[in-house]
Amino acid sequence: DGASEIFYGEMNSGNVGTEVGEGGEVVLTPPTGNPIVEQMYLPGEHTVEDFEDDGTPFDGSFTAEENGTYTIYMRDQAGNEYVEIIEVNTVDTEAPVLLSAVLTSNNSFNSNFAKKGDTLTLTLDFSEEVTQPVIKILSNNALGGNRINTSDNIHWVATYVAQGTDPEGNVAISVSGYEDAAGNAGAIVTSTTDGSAITFDRTFVNTSI
Repeated sequence: DGASEIFYGEMNSGNVGTEVGEGGEVVLTPPTGNPIVEQMYLPGEHTVEDFEDDGTPFDGSFTAEENGTYTIYMRDQAGNEYVEIIEVNTVDTEAPVLLSAVLTSNNSFNSNFAKKGDTLTLTLDFSEEVTQPVIKILSNNALGGNRINTSDNIHWVATYVAQGTDPEGNVAISVSGYEDAAGNAGAIVTSTTDGSAITFDRTFVNTSI
């Protein structure tokens, strides 16, 4: 379910509880006895003495930046001190993956080619929700208007209308600059996943008999 109860410890007349949730969020449940007046944490295993000159204060909860061991320090209004070691393993460190990249052309004569004025469409499917990627088709950014669309931030469709100044030959693509909600960056992709390829041809060949 994404959250696991880590410990319960005695502190005065009440129990202290801590839960680790999705994204490395650590939530402290205060005791029912003397109120907690100071809360701090440190990465790694530590003793009460380590918090005399170190520790990051928090108020009820904090978000761990990395998976691993953390020590939580608490002091109640009577001066009782308590530390507990917890394990955090819910921080998302997995980069998003581009699972599918398919390039198509609306050329009415041959869908493997594109000429000036034809629309090139790049359809992308990611492993999770991502920020808007930087998409280039024929070395041009597919930005503005309705050129990049998504309904769920997982499936993206980018279009580009071929221009007379675009380079002839195999249509180059590039997908970069995307991240998931945790800030993990995805890899740059410069090829389709299904082998689809479009040739851009803007030269009319005049042959005489």
